[in-house]
Amino acid sequence: KGKTGAWIKVGPWGIGDDIMASGEAGTLADAVSPASNPNLIYAGGQNNGASSGVVKSVDMGKHWTVASNGIFDTRIKSLGIVDEAGTHVYVGVPGAIYETRDSAATWTLVNESTKFGTCYTFKNGTINNVPHIFASCDIGIANIPVNGGSWNVIPPGGWGRAGYLTVSDSLGSTSVLGGCLGGHVYMGVVINETAANWTSYPDRPCTMLALNPNNKDHFIYTKPPLTYQSMDGGKTYESLNHSDIFHCGIDRVGNLYTAAMGGAFISRDCGPGPNMKRPCSWQGFYDNRTQRRTNHSMIRVAHDYQRISLDFGGSVSFSSDQGLFIKPKNSSLELIKANGNLSNNIALKAAISEGDGPGKNYIVTSVWDWAPLASWDSGGHWPSWQTPSDGMAGSCIGEGGGSYGMGRSNHMLLMHHHNILASSYGGKNLTRFVVPHGATVFGPAYSTKTGSRTEPNGAVYAPLFMGPMPWTTVPNKVVSCQGAEFVQDLGVTTNYSCVATVDLGTSYGWYKGVNYAVWQGDTKHCHICNITGNSTKWNYTDASGSYSYVKMQMESDRETTRMLSKYDSDGDGRIDEHDLVATMNREDPPDFEDDNDNDRDDDGDDDDDDECNGDEECKPDGDDPSERGGDETGGHRLVHSSLMTNKDFNKSQADGSNGWIIKNFNFGQGMNWTWTPLPDHMAGTNAFITDPTNNSVLYGIAPNCIARSYDHGDTWEPCWAAKDGSLSGPYSDLIIKDSQTMIALRNGAVPLRTKDGGETWQPLKSCSIVAGFSHGGAYSWTANTLVLLGSGGQQSVSHPHANFIWRSTDDGDTWTDESADLVTMAVGVAQWYEDKFYINTMGQGILYKVME
Repeated sequence: KGKTGAWIKVGPWGIGDDIMASGEAGTLADAVSPASNPNLIYAGGQNNGASSGVVKSVDMGKHWTVASNGIFDTRIKSLGIVDEAGTHVYVGVPGAIYETRDSAATWTLVNESTKFGTCYTFKNGTINNVPHIFASCDIGIANIPVNGGSWNVIPPGGWGRAGYLTVSDSLGSTSVLGGCLGGHVYMGVVINETAANWTSYPDRPCTMLALNPNNKDHFIYTKPPLTYQSMDGGKTYESLNHSDIFHCGIDRVGNLYTAAMGGAFISRDCGPGPNMKRPCSWQGFYDNRTQRRTNHSMIRVAHDYQRISLDFGGSVSFSSDQGLFIKPKNSSLELIKANGNLSNNIALKAAISEGDGPGKNYIVTSVWDWAPLASWDSGGHWPSWQTPSDGMAGSCIGEGGGSYGMGRSNHMLLMHHHNILASSYGGKNLTRFVVPHGATVFGPAYSTKTGSRTEPNGAVYAPLFMGPMPWTTVPNKVVSCQGAEFVQDLGVTTNYSCVATVDLGTSYGWYKGVNYAVWQGDTKHCHICNITGNSTKWNYTDASGSYSYVKMQMESDRETTRMLSKYDSDGDGRIDEHDLVATMNREDPPDFEDDNDNDRDDDGDDDDDDECNGDEECKPDGDDPSERGGDETGGHRLVHSSLMTNKDFNKSQADGSNGWIIKNFNFGQGMNWTWTPLPDHMAGTNAFITDPTNNSVLYGIAPNCIARSYDHGDTWEPCWAAKDGSLSGPYSDLIIKDSQTMIALRNGAVPLRTKDGGETWQPLKSCSIVAGFSHGGAYSWTANTLVLLGSGGQQSVSHPHANFIWRSTDDGDTWTDESADLVTMAVGVAQWYEDKFYINTMGQGILYKVME
């Protein structure tokens, strides 16, 4: 615990702020509970790169604790209970199995499992009258006697996620196994610990298979969009006319189940038995959530379901990206929400602002599997935007992006893709700005007031990837624009902000007919015009230092039409602030450049289907956090705020998107954003950094270049070079204490520190043992404390989990380890707020420590 104690959780939990304190939580891949004690639950998740570790409840989900002592890779793939008491449990993580015999007080690596690959399912079964545990793994069906012995493997391998194992015990002496191996129905009778008599059904493509535990000849399988059933061992099949499916299951009384994005369903009359009828029926499970503050109730069916857990505490449970839901043991369709104080979500980037009353804070966070979430009482509850005083919700942001605070002030920003949301009240009463041309904005930096390290002066800068603007630049020449052709003088600008302003105005429908802009080099004014005739016939005259901008008519008009069709809510032919506010509670239509097109309500719920809408082959799109690149440890390390994704970068390369700086001088509020292209030597810039002691300089961070600007990013110096050549990349971040002391973080290398304003740099040798790890960091408001954090390495007594959080009070010469009880593999800087250091995690929500 270092010198500052344990980490304090602030959520998000109870998402939606249910009156019964049983809202939603975060992603779970599996959950198990013994029939003899349904109050005891083990669960864990890994979807989208989460690493929650094993979480445990002893009161049926009202309260949860992290129970991962001994587990290094805390991305939980699967769980299996061995004994009736639930003290002996297996857990599968990527490339290994861990085992506990003391109710998850400690976990021990199963050494043999390192040869199994990843194991996706644990099932109880029998081999020749001996109870066994089966695990479907990359190598095959690993198995071990319940009472102990050696692990063995039944080939073939390839049991991936779509090959979740299903077991029937109807033969009594030995189990029948099944799954969708190789994308089609595959079943076999176990012969011994190393062999099974398999039967393949290549004419029956499937996504998930479920055997009846009491009847090996009865099974169902899903092949989106439909569900199929056989009651005679695969001789004949029927469609059950049930769609919106992915997972499936059959319980011990013959009920059929499916689950996917559209919800979880049960049929009590589709399978063989006295209740069977045709046509049969399916009923949807739901949960009822009543908002604590408004008493408004909402019936919710859809969730991002990840697994159906049969034999769960004598019932059935559904693990989802929104937490754990349990089927009641009676005939009710209302699910039991077992999420209590569970905070296992992927909190990407949180903003902390001053709240109502002494010591109170507003917390707004971007998050995966939801639109942004908000707490108005320091994390006690997470209602998000529900009342008129909260203002409009940030649903248009979608899942992903970042939330960014600005010191003690209530100014904050939410950014994702082309959306920029701003608030001057800690996240309430948000306003919206949309960058045209399908742009992607990354995390911002803000400048501080002179004499303050923390409080904003209004200037905000952010990296921007965007294709070329539809304007041709003609330097040192102008076209006479007078009389009826002159439209407006936009005032004093730079040549860069001139073209950005006119581009925005034409894209938003403000400057109808405008086809020419000129920046007058002598007066610095920007004039816009509607000049008649073909632009190739215009009469240009020399004007040194001036810039003409000629509209590419077809491309510009296409963008205007597209923007108006999306955002002109009142149909007046222009986009104003009220239009963007009116569309803020929904995401952009799916034909826009945003890939998040699912409905959300004001609580921030996100019904994005991680099952790829039922397709058996789910191909990553590069936009979820687990696919984030840039380090050698697999992309699961959330360490900084830029939130550049592989998808963003690849998109910029594929469509010719260029690097820009986008800026605003009103705390991010309003429509007065402008953008300037970055020079070639700053290619790949993914972050801007400000000096808290000198607001006249701005730093740009690219993989192979740190450059400085002294005019708000309009022009840039060459890449920074130390006099002695001691500054070299590849760079990932720059941590600035003051104009003299700075630390350059580097990918795969020891950080460099300067104490002479960049004249010379020295390796920070105290960080040598984490040189190959991912890195992030921040100085405190006082600059007396430095925190370095990241992830990587190998498990040891001093490094029990992949994350590390170090604290220094001497600029990195010495450190104390403050990792304490964190188990997640991905930690990132959220924000300092006064003496508290807040972190984001991928699997444990938001936490803080008092570090000063």
